[in-house]
Amino acid sequence: MLGDGELVAERAQRFLGAVVGAMIGDALGHRVTSSGWPKNGERFGAPGATSLEPGAEEPPMSDGLVTLALSLDGLIRSDRALVRGLDPMAELRATYALWSSSSAEAQGQSGWLGRHLPPRIAGSRAVAAVAAGLSGRPAGLPEFLYSAIPASVSSLVSREVIEHVGRVCGVLGMCGESVQAAQALGAILQQTVMTKNYVRGFDQVIEVDADELGAGDAELLRLMRAADSLASPGIAPEQIETLGDGCRPFSALAIAACAVQSGGLDFDEVLRIAVSHSGNSVVTGALAGAIGGASFEGLGGIPAYWAEGLSMSAKLVFRLSQDVPEQLREFPRDDDEWDQRFPLLSRPGCWP
Repeated sequence: MLGDGELVAERAQRFLGAVVGAMIGDALGHRVTSSGWPKNGERFGAPGATSLEPGAEEPPMSDGLVTLALSLDGLIRSDRALVRGLDPMAELRATYALWSSSSAEAQGQSGWLGRHLPPRIAGSRAVAAVAAGLSGRPAGLPEFLYSAIPASVSSLVSREVIEHVGRVCGVLGMCGESVQAAQALGAILQQTVMTKNYVRGFDQVIEVDADELGAGDAELLRLMRAADSLASPGIAPEQIETLGDGCRPFSALAIAACAVQSGGLDFDEVLRIAVSHSGNSVVTGALAGAIGGASFEGLGGIPAYWAEGLSMSAKLVFRLSQDVPEQLREFPRDDDEWDQRFPLLSRPGCWP
């Protein structure tokens, strides 16, 4: 929920900043993740990758963008179900299952997103991983961490967000470290969106909600504290890599946290640091972009020139994200057009 009154608009801008920041970081990470840092240093120069370049052709929709799109759609539909007394998690599961089905009935229930998304996700690893997770065969896709970005605004209370992210992870078949990292990301973003200060988000995880993160919290907290100690302006890739390669979820979140604290108020610098290493720059860039994008002015704090390099698929996801505040306000939108955009999939009946 985004609350009510004048704060809704401010929080909505910070939530949109998180979504756009994640998409920019994902795209920038794809530019550099195919080779180690030394080669990227030669390719982009000493500062590293600092911009997106519009391609001549529309690139395939990345696994991260697909995960974001399905999770945004699922958040809206599950909240609509909750408002109507239906089981929100059953609706979320049905929404994820919808996109892994090719039946005519499923296509008829796909709503606004279904008129734009299917051709873009043909052959997507993310859709295959969703189907595997729903059937109890988890595929362990790193980009599933992005599902915590929409889930971060499911409640005004961080503990409830952590619980909700855990349920979302269960639907996707995530387990262990991936769940705990997603829950920590959800709590960080929830506090950042609510308070406009990422420091509150990091403190929430390290000091307040540490006991909520499960058996692996000691390792996560060790890395988060190491990221805090390591953070400094102009930090070198070799220093970032002491936190790991970003391939493990805890390492990815720690690198993102270090990049945000090192870059401070400079969104460009946050992203440059987040992707300037030899590991999984896609995920570290997206997580840092989400946290940095949610901070302070939110969407308004992200320089407009980044939008020029975003794909049409990313712009589609942004359009979808703009519907989230309409659903999560005090009195959610509820009209015929909304029903057509986000048709409910759950069977009628009371919940619980």
